[in-house]
Amino acid sequence: LHAEAPKIIVPLFARTLPELTAQAAAAQRADAADLVELRLDPLPRQDWPTALAQVRAAITKPLIVTIRTAREGGEVDLTPTEYGEACQALLAQGSADALDIEWLDKTLTEELRDAAHRVGVSALFSEHHFGSTPDTGVMTDTLVGMLDLGADIAKLAVMPRNRADAARLLLATAQAAVQRPGKALI
Repeated sequence: LHAEAPKIIVPLFARTLPELTAQAAAAQRADAADLVELRLDPLPRQDWPTALAQVRAAITKPLIVTIRTAREGGEVDLTPTEYGEACQALLAQGSADALDIEWLDKTLTEELRDAAHRVGVSALFSEHHFGSTPDTGVMTDTLVGMLDLGADIAKLAVMPRNRADAARLLLATAQAAVQRPGKALI
C-alpha cells in the first residue's frame, strides 16, 4: 500500500456469506483490481470473523477491512465503544493489510491506529460527506490532519454536485499531496 501510483480498489459488499465468497473470487480474478476492500457492515455482526477468514482465504491482493458505521453512511449502528471493540477483534484475528478507521473521535482513532501498527496493519483514516463537497481548504486540512495524526492512508469521500465540486476535490487532494509528499491519499 504505497503512494507512488494510482490503484484500483474493488469493494466487496454482500449481505450473505455465499454472496461474499463469490464476490471475493471475482475480485481475485480481476486483473484490474490492485486492492480489495471488505465491507463488513452489510453482514450480520456474528458473521464478521467468518467473512474475514473466507475473504482472506480467497484473496492474495492487499485487503482493506472496513466496518462503515451509520454515522459515516454505513449499515451498522455502533457506539464508538462497540466500533472500537469490533475493530480490535478484527485486528486480533489477523488477515487485514489495512484497517479503515473512521475519522470521528481523535482518541479512538489514535488507539486503533496504534493497535493496527502493533500488528503490522496499515491505518487508513476515512471521512465521508454524502450530501455535499466541503470547501477546498476544509478538505485539504482534513487529509493533512489525518496524515499528521499518523494515517498511513488518508481517505476523503464527498458528493460532488457539479464539475466545480469535482475539481475542488482534485485540487484539495493535490494540495494535500504537496504538503505531505509521498503519502497515500484516496
